[in-house]
Amino acid sequence: MTLKEYQQQLREDNFAETPSRTELIEKIEDAWKNGEKVLLTGHTGTGKTQVYAYASRKLYGEDPEVIPGNEDIGYYQIVGAVGFEKDKDVPRSGSLVQAMTGRNGKGKPWLIDEITRIPGRQVASAKWLFGLRPGTKNIKPYPNQPLIVDVGTDYSGGATANIKHAEHGYQVYELDPAITREFTQPVRVDYIPAWEVYDLTLATLMDRRGGIPLSEKEARTLLKDLCDVAGATQQGFQGKKMIVGDTAIEDRRDASTGKTPSLKKAVLDPGWVLKIMKGWSGAMGKGITFESYLQERVLEYINNEDYPDNDRYYLTRIFALKGLLNGRTANEFFVSGLTDEVLSRWSGGKAGVKSESGKKATEKHYLSPDRVARLDPYRRFKRPVSAEAEELLEEEVPEAVEVAEAGGPMVERAKEVLGRDFLGVEAIKKLEQELKKVGVNVEFALDKLPPFLYTEEDLQTAKAFGEMLVLRPEAMLRGGREVPLTMIEFRELFRKDPLGKMQTVVYSFRTDTNDWYKGEKFATGAGEIKLGWSLVKKDVLDGSTNTNWNDQEQLLRQYEAGLKRKGAKNASVKRRTGTEAVYDELIYYVNTGERLLPYKYDWTQTRTSGGRLVFVGCFDSHGLSVYNCSPEPSNSNIGVCPSR
Repeated sequence: MTLKEYQQQLREDNFAETPSRTELIEKIEDAWKNGEKVLLTGHTGTGKTQVYAYASRKLYGEDPEVIPGNEDIGYYQIVGAVGFEKDKDVPRSGSLVQAMTGRNGKGKPWLIDEITRIPGRQVASAKWLFGLRPGTKNIKPYPNQPLIVDVGTDYSGGATANIKHAEHGYQVYELDPAITREFTQPVRVDYIPAWEVYDLTLATLMDRRGGIPLSEKEARTLLKDLCDVAGATQQGFQGKKMIVGDTAIEDRRDASTGKTPSLKKAVLDPGWVLKIMKGWSGAMGKGITFESYLQERVLEYINNEDYPDNDRYYLTRIFALKGLLNGRTANEFFVSGLTDEVLSRWSGGKAGVKSESGKKATEKHYLSPDRVARLDPYRRFKRPVSAEAEELLEEEVPEAVEVAEAGGPMVERAKEVLGRDFLGVEAIKKLEQELKKVGVNVEFALDKLPPFLYTEEDLQTAKAFGEMLVLRPEAMLRGGREVPLTMIEFRELFRKDPLGKMQTVVYSFRTDTNDWYKGEKFATGAGEIKLGWSLVKKDVLDGSTNTNWNDQEQLLRQYEAGLKRKGAKNASVKRRTGTEAVYDELIYYVNTGERLLPYKYDWTQTRTSGGRLVFVGCFDSHGLSVYNCSPEPSNSNIGVCPSR
């Protein structure tokens, strides 16, 4: 669920609230709520501007007014000026004044992006406006002009500043202490940790079901290696020691000096890593292996001619130590003095030796959502070592479709959301146990559970719309043989009420009734119920009674549209079959002691041999009823229960 949330955030905002980012956003929001300004500091590529902009959208619904940092910025761009237009002076608001009056006078945040690139005197010229408190009245932003504005109650602001590092080649100016005092204690923005970047790569690769097109090895090893390399380059860019596995990268010129080498321009930030992931689907369609695809993208990155030769040298060594350059030769790299011998030593003897990376993919790999949820190469979750070992030893089997498991994460989530309205494997086992108490020994066939394709949005809409989630079998084992689950076979299990509450659970078992459907093909033949999950509205659709069958079809389409508006992903609805309706009613009764549709019927899609349509319900003290009628008339007790 965390990865699905990241996926949605990346799609909508190109930003995801990982734990490290959430902590930063909370600090920004706290400062704003206290009327304080924020100064975000950090190296290039840490995402300072993105974090600030996202916090603005989250709290105020809009991006901030941005003042870009450069030497040519002036008072006009920061505050505004007066222009001459149609024989009169017209004030033209700069970013600060727009922030004061934006959002219909409520105000919004402003941001001086890379404030240390603006000469101090130009920043100081607008200093008096930085310190204005939200809600301040009658401000004259322009000298010698009558314009007066009020500061909105949500007026807030901040700045970003790159940490001074002369070797990185950009001009910076020292912040005047008088300017610094306008901000709260600077908030340090570091690079996203490698384990968070790993989760973001999974979220980027995931399909709508939650699976990813990688093998277990590719996900646990290659993907992690890429994230580790990104972390190592970030350390080097900050002037810290670059460590890959157990190896510390030594100075190229003379390792004996003990000098810590650094990267001047080349830093592998999370944005670049995620960009690689977005390109994988296209490469996969061409039959390229994931390892080969990564190598080609890495080669492009290393050979960027804008990087200094030393940067390309250190990048090559880092990637090679991680095994991401196996099979490559020295002449493929724009690195002076690099030889095959050196590259082979870095690669553990695998340089120039063609590996699987040079081959076309012979099969498509796929990890189901449950297996994706268990990917934890950074050991962030406390789990038994035996469980992890077992997963690593699992045979990799290409999966064409998602394989749902009884205890999978989405199934467990469904239990949490729906509570007693979740009728899965445990509900079926309880049904078997209760029937056994009245002498009925039966076991439902559940050896091959179906795909579980419902999302968090589907579960939340189900709860809001009064739906239950039902797992339906299509066969049962009785007397050592498998029997198709038909309406007649299933109702025979209920000659006695397993809960001891009713004289007859099925109305047709009463001596004074006509058991009209016991010979009907829809009730005796297989195929009316299949092994699968379904979300079903527990009561008939509002407005569906007193309407004929065709009019109810229009109401089902309207219900479907309502689900989509609320965010449901699996919103396609249909009518139940007669057998499905009987099964749903009886398993719910056995598990909850409650009878659904005590006074109404669900008009199903099932037809009798004469072409009439079956309806099921009126589950009162006399038992569950099954009747039929033509589609033309309407009845105050006959509605429809949508199923999806």
